[in-house]
Amino acid sequence: MDNPVNCLDINKQNLLAVGLKNGTVLLLEGTNLNGDKKIVNHKHPDKDVISAVKFSPDGSVLAIGYAPPVSKVYLYDLQSMKKIGECKGASTRVVSVDFSRGG
Repeated sequence: MDNPVNCLDINKQNLLAVGLKNGTVLLLEGTNLNGDKKIVNHKHPDKDVISAVKFSPDGSVLAIGYAPPVSKVYLYDLQSMKKIGECKGASTRVVSVDFSRGG
């Protein structure tokens, strides 16, 4: 990895999400670690730290939690690779994210 890894998750389709300390999430195939998809949402390029990543139960959505100064969770649709939601209001580092059984 180009930067230190801070967190990771794997879904049922064997896709690995790797959250890096530079604010980037890499999406890799779990069997061979190949892949070229990245999610980058740099509002604070020197301070964005991914603190949690979590796939929805069906693997179609990825939640990405950030440490301060962002302290938000962004939701991404993995089909379109677009941000579809945002959860804000955390005053400290997001240390874990989870989904209901229904997603």
